[in-house]
Amino acid sequence: MKTHEKKRLSNAYHEAGHAIACLELGIPFKEISIIPNDDTVGRVLLCECELVRQLEEDDTSIVRLEAEKYIVALLAGLAAQTKFDSSSNRKMAGQDISVSIQIVNKLFTSHKVGVSFYKFMTAQTESMFDDFPSNEYPDATTETHDLESDAWKNVVLLVKTILEKDKLNFEQLIELFPEYEKNFENLL
Repeated sequence: MKTHEKKRLSNAYHEAGHAIACLELGIPFKEISIIPNDDTVGRVLLCECELVRQLEEDDTSIVRLEAEKYIVALLAGLAAQTKFDSSSNRKMAGQDISVSIQIVNKLFTSHKVGVSFYKFMTAQTESMFDDFPSNEYPDATTETHDLESDAWKNVVLLVKTILEKDKLNFEQLIELFPEYEKNFENLL
């Protein structure tokens, strides 16, 4: 595989990781794209998120839970990219990591607690794409292809689709993954 093709594929996994995490967590977004622009090689355009401002004004458990969801969605790109190719370039995740750290810093005044929480959220995000669903444990008769989590299977399907189309809007993603529609009933 040529370097350009491998980078494009790695980017598709990265953006698909973000998109599937958003669908799983009920975070609305406008589109997923792997068309490079001046700033990025791909993106999932989240609907306007004023989360950092909200955390400054309202520290309720509901806002904190939303913050945790956004951290997972931000880190899911790198988690999917790394699962696809552990040696791939992680520079494309720099902005994602920076924003997630900014959110963690708003959640915790203690640096030690913030660092521990960030590590916990990273592990939680990576587990989303584990090789088997958390409520099932493989045995000796389990086929290898049955061990992939539903989220990871959806990432792989989305990668195939986004490589063909380059860009999908939110409505197209819900058509592709109707099982997630219930997470957005108040928006659709």
